[in-house]
Amino acid sequence: MDHSFKPFDAYRKFRENKYDERFVFAKQVRTDDAILLHSEEIKKEIQISKQSLSQEILQQKNVSGEIHQLATENNQLLKTSDFDFEIRNNANLILADVMEDYFISKDSEEILSDFLLKKRKSGKIIFTKTARNGVSVQPILDFFSKYTDLIEKCKNKEINEEETTTQSEAIKIINEIVLANDKHGIPKKDPIDPKNFSKYLS
Repeated sequence: MDHSFKPFDAYRKFRENKYDERFVFAKQVRTDDAILLHSEEIKKEIQISKQSLSQEILQQKNVSGEIHQLATENNQLLKTSDFDFEIRNNANLILADVMEDYFISKDSEEILSDFLLKKRKSGKIIFTKTARNGVSVQPILDFFSKYTDLIEKCKNKEINEEETTTQSEAIKIINEIVLANDKHGIPKKDPIDPKNFSKYLS
């Protein structure tokens, strides 16, 4: 009995009809064209990346230039001072240590920083060490002796007249910058006077 599903008939039909007519495949891109297309896409990506990098580098250069300008301005500001006397280089200074060594009030920390690091007067530095009578001037004068050349200028008055400060000028300068607590803890103006100042110098 012969019917259409016999193996021989199926084989004969398969041979009679062309293979590519019976099965339709999508058109394939040749390998060379695919490589060329892919390399063009890579070139475009590289070009976009180069442009992004160039813009980023330019922005970094601008930021770097601004930072350099700010640093230059800050250095110029640091060279200027509100004071006629010299404040010594205090690059590695620890303010907490200075405050502890010279009995300076915690409330004066920012003012002390402005004085020593920025050479600016932003208020009065309060010295807290008390004495039995009046105020204790020793920490004040020791502080000015170590961190400024004001006391030195007074001591060298006889040696070089041009770069000296009189005792009365030094007293006025120090009293404009400091306050000192009395035995009751009340800040007193003008803690330095000619008597205690000349005693310190001798």
